Amino acid sequence: MRDQLLSRRVTVLEKLFDVINEKLFRNELQPVVITISPDTTKGAYGWFTVGKRWSTGTDDEAKRYHEINISAEYCNRPIKAIAETLIHEMVHLYCSQNGIKDTSNRGNYHNTRFASACETHGLHTRKTRYGYSETFLQDST
Repeated sequence: MRDQLLSRRVTVLEKLFDVINEKLFRNELQPVVITISPDTTKGAYGWFTVGKRWSTGTDDEAKRYHEINISAEYCNRPIKAIAETLIHEMVHLYCSQNGIKDTSNRGNYHNTRFASACETHGLHTRKTRYGYSETFLQDST
């Protein structure tokens, strides 16, 4: 039963990724592996892996994928809040694909390039001690 609940949540996140990719990113984002696992950073709703950590196999022709994780502790938030987190991480993917350095300080500080990419893709940002890390949906989104 627990495994089914987790797999259903991942399936919903994958469908949400596809819809957001189409509506906000014009299907420009590469496919990713979406995971749900515990937050090891104490407070992160989710994260994006810069390196392509997932692979379809071990040979030279294997496809490799980035990961977007939604922290397990925050999966019971309203769908709007989860969508905000997912879009936030998708903006990191967009920046990675387009050679935009969107963070510094080992990925902790979200810079003005990140804020600009968020504003273009359905999110507003608010500056915190971690830069423009606080994001929330635009009304039109």
